[in-house]
Amino acid sequence: MKYLKIIIFIIILMLFIGGDVMADDFIQDDFIQMPSFLIEDDNDLIAPLGDSCGNCEIYCTDCEGCEACQVTCMVYCEDYCQTGCLSCENCQTSCQKTCQNCEGVACQTSQSPAINATLTFSNITANSVRATLSGLDPNYPEYLRVVWFRGGTQIGIDEPVVTSSSINITGLSPDTSYLIRAEIYDTETHEFLDYLQKSMTTLSLPKLPTPTLDTTQTVKTGNSISVTINSVTGATTYYARINGGTAQSSTGRTFTFSGLQPNTQYFIEIKAGGTGYEDSNWAGYYATTLAAELWEWWTPKEVDNLKLSPEEWLAFCNKINEVRVANGLSAYSFTTSPTYIADDKVFPVWVFLQAVNAINEMGGIAPQLLTVKSMDESPWGDDSVIYPWYFDNLKAALNNAIN
Repeated sequence: MKYLKIIIFIIILMLFIGGDVMADDFIQDDFIQMPSFLIEDDNDLIAPLGDSCGNCEIYCTDCEGCEACQVTCMVYCEDYCQTGCLSCENCQTSCQKTCQNCEGVACQTSQSPAINATLTFSNITANSVRATLSGLDPNYPEYLRVVWFRGGTQIGIDEPVVTSSSINITGLSPDTSYLIRAEIYDTETHEFLDYLQKSMTTLSLPKLPTPTLDTTQTVKTGNSISVTINSVTGATTYYARINGGTAQSSTGRTFTFSGLQPNTQYFIEIKAGGTGYEDSNWAGYYATTLAAELWEWWTPKEVDNLKLSPEEWLAFCNKINEVRVANGLSAYSFTTSPTYIADDKVFPVWVFLQAVNAINEMGGIAPQLLTVKSMDESPWGDDSVIYPWYFDNLKAALNNAIN
């Protein structure tokens, strides 16, 4: 086809000139514009004339290493991609992507835009990290999409991307290894192009120091043990357990274990925790409850001697609260003011009822004591309904709760 057109061109040129013309004369004349009907419509003139290249189809399949080619892949693809190069077997993809990295005259296989990219980590903490994909090829003809994964879970999409992409990854566990993967896609064709992945390990949380007990604050009874933990810098929560049981937790530092057996050894453990810290180690202490110490009135309560001194009343109140706490109840708020409790004052019946009610919550109070009333200003007078056995009943009910 090429040779036929050339021969036709020469014949027409000779007729136009009107005879034989020497080469030197032809060079001296003005160039003659080629008739428009001789301008090539196909791809033949772009491909070199050498036997080793052939037409467009041969060019695409055999061009790798073609020494006779006079036109680079870029020019070839820009002008003729639509007509002959889309199925180029060596190029593996369209001419546009193939030719972006062409050098010289040889058709080059397309390269990944991530061929020089790197995946790095920064701002690593115990719970987070920042991952950065950088060094992507800025000459890639389309924008890129980067899809981020933590292990097998997708955690983010970044587009459009030119040369780099970053993501903050949160919700991680301390001292844990994670595989971070960045997959790269063409935003125009949605074609998967490449990926980079790399493992990283989060930092360990700083560990709180092991706490200690303030032994001067330890309170032991026959049925309870109360301990106080020394303050730990950075701690916001304290824990305590007894004999390996369920741990109690509190923002306070004092813990009470009640319902224990008298004269029995227990193993108490404590630890501290705080936001941004790993919990401390457990620290263990042995503590032994006291032998059961029963209550006895300081002075016998007889018909002719029902007096209760302020000191004996205060000791009695303290003993009741000691037993209440040991049995898991809160301390009772007793009246101990000298305005009402004093040696020169008659002991009021309504104050006596405080002891009745405080002990009754632990059981064992006779019903008659719950309705004690004074008939006149003097509860110990002739009209009083308080009897010596009421005091004996209080003592017995309290000691039963101790035992």
